[in-house]
Amino acid sequence: MDISGNVAVARDTTERRGMEEKLRLQSAALEAAAVAIAIIDAEGAILWVNSAFAALTGYTPEEVVGRNPRVLKSGRHDQAFYADLWNTILAGKVWHGELTNRRKDGTPYDEEMTITPVLDEVGTIRNFIAIKQDVTERKRAEEERRFRNAILSTQMETSIDGILVVGRRNDEILSHNRRFVDMWGIPPGVIESGSDQCLLQSVLSKVLDPEEFLQRVKQLYANHREASQEEVSLRGGRTLERYSAPMFGSDGQYYGRIWYFREITERKRAAEALREAEEQFRSLFVAIPLPTFLWDLETLQYLEVNDAAVAHSGYSREELLGMRITDLILPEAVPGIVSRIHALGSESRGQGRHRLKDGRVAEVEADVHTLRFRGRRAVLAVIRDVTERKRAEEKLKLTVADLARSNKDLEQFAYVASHDLQEPLRMVSSYTQLLARRYQGQLDAAADKYIAYAVDGANRMQRLIEDLLAYSRVGTRAKGFAATDCAAALDQALVNLKTAMEQSGAVVTHGPLPTVMHDKLLLVQLFQNLIGNAIKFQVEAPPPYSCLGRAKGRGMGSGRPR
Repeated sequence: MDISGNVAVARDTTERRGMEEKLRLQSAALEAAAVAIAIIDAEGAILWVNSAFAALTGYTPEEVVGRNPRVLKSGRHDQAFYADLWNTILAGKVWHGELTNRRKDGTPYDEEMTITPVLDEVGTIRNFIAIKQDVTERKRAEEERRFRNAILSTQMETSIDGILVVGRRNDEILSHNRRFVDMWGIPPGVIESGSDQCLLQSVLSKVLDPEEFLQRVKQLYANHREASQEEVSLRGGRTLERYSAPMFGSDGQYYGRIWYFREITERKRAAEALREAEEQFRSLFVAIPLPTFLWDLETLQYLEVNDAAVAHSGYSREELLGMRITDLILPEAVPGIVSRIHALGSESRGQGRHRLKDGRVAEVEADVHTLRFRGRRAVLAVIRDVTERKRAEEKLKLTVADLARSNKDLEQFAYVASHDLQEPLRMVSSYTQLLARRYQGQLDAAADKYIAYAVDGANRMQRLIEDLLAYSRVGTRAKGFAATDCAAALDQALVNLKTAMEQSGAVVTHGPLPTVMHDKLLLVQLFQNLIGNAIKFQVEAPPPYSCLGRAKGRGMGSGRPR
């Protein structure tokens, strides 16, 4: 019996069974793999696919075995892309890349694929093994990350702040924007070094207090939880606002610190100028001697008052600043005041009444100006208390009315008196004229002279009474002005004053007098009163002397020679 032959057969059987078991294990491993696997022959026909391939593409193994992989093409890649792929694997090289394919239901998906050629003992390509992995979600995440990074990058570069991001070791520059470099004047080599320590040394040379700045930075780096907002003064008068905050992940892990720097030099200067302007305004406001109120045009709340306003109203400054204008101005007057201010524009003037703390009501006049105060539309009102003036005006009206009534009574009395005196005077005048006609020349010269004086005096008395009657009618029967000879009016006045002049020894002379537009009766009375006063109020010596005339280029006048 050939025992060696039996041993050889048994050995071959054992080896075959071992190989079959190994193939089964390999097939099971390929089938259970999470990635899609396809085996393709040298002509490009699919020989085998695993379950993951079916899940990825939507095709069952029966539907794709024997078909070309082009069944998955999405049409999103050009012919050159596929030519490069085939040229690579046909050359016996591994191709690795990403592409977009289409599932059985038509939906596109992104996959990462590796194609490896399988060679026989002589180097001939027998098969290709394609390993595919769905990277659609990863691609979407990457696109989302790129989009968010683009937003962050744009925000950083367009920000008005200088931004610096330092890593968790506090010596690694992770990111910065151009504004930060320009704001601090950082040399390119410092930024390119990526060292925060080098950057810090460059910054320290520009701050006004390097020691304080450095200590504060170290303190913030040491305390991962602290955020800060402070001002930094630079050499040359510039001021930056610095904001710093730690960066933490969603898991609470510390990733570093971000710094923001904003240029506030002009804002600080503007704030200082505004403060100085407000101080000047307040100084001027307080110095105004009249009561002055500043109130919000929208809320009607008092914003500022001066000492004169406090004294006027009787309220303290604190009380007034807690009040509205309706607490002083009578409420029914407020709508009209506000509407007038809107209608008249920046300035207006008006009258009103204030109800004071003690209950009194004061009459006021106000000059009102609209302006902007601390960003608000405001009204500046300068008040004048005209209560006493109003009372005086009212009293004057009453006095004028009483005077008018008195004058009317006086006119009536003058009219009645002059009218009643005419009859007895007419009798005296008639009898003196009768004496003159009957006894003229029968008595001595002195008697004739006295009779003539009596007749002349009676005639002048008659004219005076007639003039008094005419004067009493001036208010109701004014004659109006007419061309009047001043010389004739003066002569009439001198005749009326003849007796007084003879008794006092007064002398009246006059030069050329004009013709004026006037009432003759009133002009005669004017001359008579003027000369009569001169005679009445004469000194003891010398005798009164009056002259009238018209100065060159001026009106008439009278005087006493020295």
